[in-house]
Amino acid sequence: MKSTDPHIALIGNPNCGKSTLFNRLTGLRQSTSNLPGTTVEQKSGIWKSANGTYKLTDLPGIYSLFTDSDEEGIVVDTLLGKNKEKPNLLVFLLDASNLRRNLLLFTQVAEIGIPIIVGLTMSDTAARRGIGIDSEELSKSLGVPVILINPRKGSGIQELEAEIQNAKSIEGNGAFEDKLQRFRNGEKLRGIGEETLSRYVKIEQILKISIRKKEGVYASATRKLDRIFTHPIMGYLAFAAIMLTIFQGVFTLAEYPMGWIENGFGHLATFIGNNLDDGFLRRIITGGILPGLSGVLVFLPQIAILFFFISVLEDSGYMVRASFITD
Repeated sequence: MKSTDPHIALIGNPNCGKSTLFNRLTGLRQSTSNLPGTTVEQKSGIWKSANGTYKLTDLPGIYSLFTDSDEEGIVVDTLLGKNKEKPNLLVFLLDASNLRRNLLLFTQVAEIGIPIIVGLTMSDTAARRGIGIDSEELSKSLGVPVILINPRKGSGIQELEAEIQNAKSIEGNGAFEDKLQRFRNGEKLRGIGEETLSRYVKIEQILKISIRKKEGVYASATRKLDRIFTHPIMGYLAFAAIMLTIFQGVFTLAEYPMGWIENGFGHLATFIGNNLDDGFLRRIITGGILPGLSGVLVFLPQIAILFFFISVLEDSGYMVRASFITD
């Protein structure tokens, strides 16, 4: 990868750390939410690294190239060069705690022929689940560099910069690209299911070589909680309890700051009314501007508390569980 070809795209499954890495590299504050519609449009920024300046694109998180959703359409069009300029390099983020699911997309993207560097994320989560990843064996199996990256802490960025300078081209599969394009054009193709199964056979071989499971490790706390949150009965009860707690908390916790805002504007209106001569200016301030601002800002505490709860649900991973039981 030369500095004259600076377009890099981040690709991977949802919740693998793409947007977090994008924000760290570009200094932007892109939302990392995966609610419907929030990551459908790809985001672009400039990454000024020690080795050069690159255009960075954060593609929507997807699971496969062969589906009809808008997210997959944007990713496929970008990889095939239909959506503006084609990336010169892909940074593919793999969730170390769920390699089996993540590798399906990788095996498809690798056949397009764009140079790839794999960033292995969530290795700490994998370790807590008793899963150890041999990154060297994984790199040999995939045929591309594999780097351990923690997007939140910023570790692995220097290694990523070094690999970018050494990235090599990959031979593409023209037949696969043609099949992908025909699928995007609305043609019903045969054999996609069988092809997916054959990919998973290869993935199982890769996992057998690359994963080192620790013996005697008990199920993690996440697995235990999943038995409740994804249960066909307890899952809905937990969902109802969490939603009730959030909405009750929003109104209860916001009651005091809302009162402070109302009282503050009331005292300000009284002060201005007592110290400003009677006339049009006093009436428009005390009877128009201040009540209008108060009526809007009084809801700010509720909005802030609600977004805090939503961020907690997303960062804890419960949003995915809620989507699962309601699907």
